[in-house]
Parts: sequence; C-alpha cells; structure tokens
Amino acid sequence: MVLRPALMFALVLLDCTGAERSPEAAARPGAEAEAPERGEESPGRRPAARAERSASSEGDPVEADQAEEAAEAGAAADAPASGGEGPRGPLPEATLELRLGEPSHETPEGAPHVVVHRPAGFDPAAPWELVVFLHGWSGCARVLARSGPTACIEGGETEPGWGLGALAAGAGPQRLFVVPQLAFRRRSGDAGRFAEPGFAAAWLAALGERAAGWPTAPPSAVRLVAHSAGFESALAWVRHGEVPVREVALMDALYAGTEGFFAWLREAPTRRRLVDLHTGHGSTARQSRRLARMARAADLAVGDALAGEAPVIVMESAAPHRDVPAAHLGDLLRWPLPDPSAGAEIQ
Repeated sequence: MVLRPALMFALVLLDCTGAERSPEAAARPGAEAEAPERGEESPGRRPAARAERSASSEGDPVEADQAEEAAEAGAAADAPASGGEGPRGPLPEATLELRLGEPSHETPEGAPHVVVHRPAGFDPAAPWELVVFLHGWSGCARVLARSGPTACIEGGETEPGWGLGALAAGAGPQRLFVVPQLAFRRRSGDAGRFAEPGFAAAWLAALGERAAGWPTAPPSAVRLVAHSAGFESALAWVRHGEVPVREVALMDALYAGTEGFFAWLREAPTRRRLVDLHTGHGSTARQSRRLARMARAADLAVGDALAGEAPVIVMESAAPHRDVPAAHLGDLLRWPLPDPSAGAEIQ
C-alpha cells in the first residue's frame, strides 16, 4: 500500500491506575524508572466501547444519541467534493469510533481501537494539526475522549467521560484529536505494536483511510501528548522517527526515558518542543529536575510555564496526577509551536 503523505504524519498520554506491569518493566536497561503513583482513581471499571466509524447501540439512549450524531457527521464528511479533491468543510463536530484491521493493541469486541474527535467547523482543505493522546494504565479511549455519561464497552455501565476531545476542540477548529486504545483496561504502559519500526506511520495511514473527513494534505504539525505510563508509547514514536513529531508533552509521565526524549529534542531544538509537567513529588519530579539539568548543560533554554520560546519546558502542576491532562490540555494546544514558518499557522 502506498501511504498518502498526509497520513505519514502523526499524541497525549493518560493514566488511570495500576500495577500489573509497571513502567520499570518497559524502561531500557540502565534507564532510571519508577512506577506511576499508586491509588489513582481509574476513569472507569468497565471495558471500552463501540467500534466502526459510526457507533451504533441498541437499548442505551445515551449511546443511541451518540451513534446518530456520528452517522450524520460521517455522511457529511464523506460527501464527494467538487473536482474530486477530497472532503471539504466546514464539517460538523463528530466523535468517530473505529475498528482497524491492524490495531496497536488487542481490544475486545464492542470497543473501538481508536477514537477521533473532530471539532465543529473543521475544514479538511485548510492547514491542520494532528494531536495524538497516549493514555496510561487502565485507560479507555472512549471515556477519555467523550464528555458526559459514557459506556466504555457496549452494554456496560456508564461513567463520567473525561471530555478531552472537547478541551482539544476548544483550543481551535483545525485540530484532529486522536486517542488510540492502548493496553485495554490493564495496568500496563506497554507500547504494543507501536514498538515496531514503521507501525505508527502505517497505523496512521489506515486511520486516515477509515476516518470520515480526514484531510488529504499532511498536517502542519504533529503533537504527542502522553499521560503517566503513556510515555512508553511516546518513546516508541519518537525513537523510530517515521512520524515527524513537532512536540511531545509529558503530563506527569516522565518516569523513565529522559535520555530518549532529550535526544529527540536535540536533533532539531529550534523546530521541536519538549514539555514536561509534573506534580512536584515522586519520580516524575526527580526525572523532571534531571531533564532541566541536561538541557542547561547543553545550553538550551528551560522555561517553567506554557509560554515563551524555550525548547524545553519543565513546569509543576497544582493538579493531582489523574487530572493533569484536563487541567492543561487546552492551554497547551493554544500555545503556538516554535518556528511557525515550518508550517501554516493554526487559527
């Protein structure tokens, strides 16, 4: 399969709780690693829900409303554009739930392999950004992306959605927010098939073929956001390098891999940005201080807020571990990336 250029471009990581497999297990030999904070509340205790582009559910009025909304949005996005140049906008808001032929992780039936949130007014023909959110232990992509009562698995109990899709949409209309389902409701940060060279780019290509309204042009920027143990998947993406990531944001996620993330930044410090948020205690705070020392030793500026031009940001968050993504995602995405001449400016 020939991959379209737009699809060769590509996150945020989220955690819920856990101990079946700690981040130490995935750290490289000799890397400093510690387990995520214990006792954090999970976003839910039932598996994640729905598959296919337009979710469809029988019996549950909440899921039925979501399915109808997705079906209408998908039909609008799939309508042929004049001249055969691909979909055109502005498109309606939609949350798309998809099953892929080759997912990154095993996921049960009735749960999506990936959730895509498209903001209202998104225009596939205009410059756009791709934001990939990588969750941590016990994560459910559906619950993370959606707002309001959400069943993680078809027929399961509903629980409060984290609303990350809406937060991303609030930062601007030209961003697609993508949440891959990583280790499904397991206390594990395993990167799955994202650890395989070339898989992330192929996965994005497959996603672009399935998701209604996906642009044909490449994104002007790819931003990875990782929460907690999601750092393992983020490391896999930047190590292989087939997806041109411009920003990595670690949301209380720097348990290990400090050298790997810093090496990625140093390859192009004027075009890339490494953002590290921590809660001020535990192993993520220690690794954050270590990252700051490494940056200063390399004569790279280190900022302490989501503002300015520093290529490295090390910032303490007042939010508890579980709430760091919700507390900072909107501000992060509103903050312009460095070197705007490298791609069209996002409104």
